[in-house]
Amino acid sequence: MIKPETNLRYVIDTAFLGKSFKPNIVFEGDECNSIASYVASDYGIALIPKIPSLDGFRLSFLRISDLPLSRQVYLVWKTDSGIDPIVHKIQQAVVGQIGELTER
Repeated sequence: MIKPETNLRYVIDTAFLGKSFKPNIVFEGDECNSIASYVASDYGIALIPKIPSLDGFRLSFLRISDLPLSRQVYLVWKTDSGIDPIVHKIQQAVVGQIGELTER
């Protein structure tokens, strides 16, 4: 399982609130690739997103549809210098697709 200080872990923990089944967590990793390598080495199973970097592992994925799972995704850019015109155009394109940007 991904470590507790991540947004992904918060999403997973929240999804299991009030459910009769609770994951038996015996290992917590920093990121999904390290967790996938443990699963690929036959050390158990994991709840992780199916991301492109996992394509090289010989794993089977089962989509979980009975839990309300969603993640925060952020648009990020370097802030210690001026915003390049191309970065501004990308920001505006994203705003055009999703409606607004809120800074964190």
